[in-house]
Amino acid sequence: MNLLSNNKIKAWHITCATHNSRYSDRMFDNHVKLGEPVWLSEKEEQVITETIAEIAKKDDLSILAYNICGDHLHMVLLCTEEQLPKIIQKLKSMSARACNIAMGRTEPTTREHSPLSALPSGQPSSKSPEETTRGVTQTHLWTQKFGRNKITSKRQLTNTLRYVQNNRLKHKLSPNEALQPFIARMIRNVDSLPEYIK
Repeated sequence: MNLLSNNKIKAWHITCATHNSRYSDRMFDNHVKLGEPVWLSEKEEQVITETIAEIAKKDDLSILAYNICGDHLHMVLLCTEEQLPKIIQKLKSMSARACNIAMGRTEPTTREHSPLSALPSGQPSSKSPEETTRGVTQTHLWTQKFGRNKITSKRQLTNTLRYVQNNRLKHKLSPNEALQPFIARMIRNVDSLPEYIK
């Protein structure tokens, strides 16, 4: 799919947090108690980033910036508003599965991921890939929801790209150099984008 040819394409700042790492007003109002928050090791960060890079290549996703920081990740993604939930659902479920396999928490199978068009539009499956192909995964990786912020100007885009790129530094985390080849593979060059997004 050529995302850049569609004038409904918007730039989105996406944030995905790990399981139990955030506490919302809704959770407070409902007296929800959090379990142990998930903190990703550098190896887990690498597996997640490699998986997202593979999906980005296979599905021709337009990711302008990406960073992962222990208990959350940021990306700047180009897509329509209708495509957004489906894309993020796939990135989260596939990266969780790959991470759980790599860390020995889930048994692998030979099943490959489905194209985005195979997922119902905006409707998450009642069963996760982990439940349908491998039984219940022993470790939840991501929160159910994700943060989205529509980018509406060139200045906001520039500032958001800088923010995402420097996020590990902001949180005083090591660079995790193993991530860099995968990030470089998934990132689209902003200079190659249509004028409306610049």
